[in-house]
Amino acid sequence: VLTWNTTTNTWVVSSPTTAGLSITNTTVKSINRARIAIQPEANVNSGLVTITPSAFELNETTATLNGSNITGLDGDIKFTIQPNVTSTTLRTNLICNFLVNGTLVNSVAGALYIRADNNHNESGTNFIFNYENALPTDNFSFSFTREAETGTVALVSAGTKMSYIFLEHFNEVSVISNITAPIDLSIVTGPKGDTGPQGAQGATGSPGPVISSPTQTYQASGSIAANGTPNYIQGATVTRVSTGNYTVTLNAPHANGANYPVLFAMEQNAGIDDYIPAYVIESPTVFRIEITEQDNGASAGVFRDAGFSFYIAF
Repeated sequence: VLTWNTTTNTWVVSSPTTAGLSITNTTVKSINRARIAIQPEANVNSGLVTITPSAFELNETTATLNGSNITGLDGDIKFTIQPNVTSTTLRTNLICNFLVNGTLVNSVAGALYIRADNNHNESGTNFIFNYENALPTDNFSFSFTREAETGTVALVSAGTKMSYIFLEHFNEVSVISNITAPIDLSIVTGPKGDTGPQGAQGATGSPGPVISSPTQTYQASGSIAANGTPNYIQGATVTRVSTGNYTVTLNAPHANGANYPVLFAMEQNAGIDDYIPAYVIESPTVFRIEITEQDNGASAGVFRDAGFSFYIAF
């Protein structure tokens, strides 16, 4: 960082002050997943039966298998046990148990209700367990407890009827999302130099034109009643020649000769059919306006008197 030394009147190098930095942290959350196949069992209705994970089919986590235990995880974890079972007995209810380091933490009585009556001998459900602040050395295991009738209940885990343990491992990472530093303008501003001499006064410009008449800004304009009488007119005169025919004469010839634009609008009429307005430029000072009523048939339009306005630019 360059700073100005007022003693030597030079720029000198100095170290930045890191204590003046403002640092903003953001927590980024992510989820890593695993899918573990459960080993099939011939009968899980014999009292208390341990659920044995057999192999990972997907593993984005740090988890490993150690016998009937899942280990190697830290932080926050969600386990979902999804068993498929079949029964040969009258009725069976199974409770799923969640153990951490061999100690029972939670038991869930889910919807795993099986009976052989009327071919209702297959069932499945999801048991969900959440655990927070796990250590990498923790061992997680699961078991079934029989709640109702005795009999053979097979845990199926093959083909399209797999039994799984789904694992979601939640991670939070704190990252620096923004760093700002105070702005010290004295660091980048040099000493103020002497004031230079004042420049000479510039020449006075010529005054602009004074507009005293509307015709100084346009050639002509007017608002004309249906009978040819001007409601307002500048730079021209108008004459109603016959029904629907009007002649406008400019006070001065147009600079473009007979090639000047005519801005022409007709006021709203009370007729049933359409009124068709048109203009014909006859000379640098004269143009004619024709207004006809069109009956939408094959015959020609009929001339009608109607009010109109016109504007002629320079």
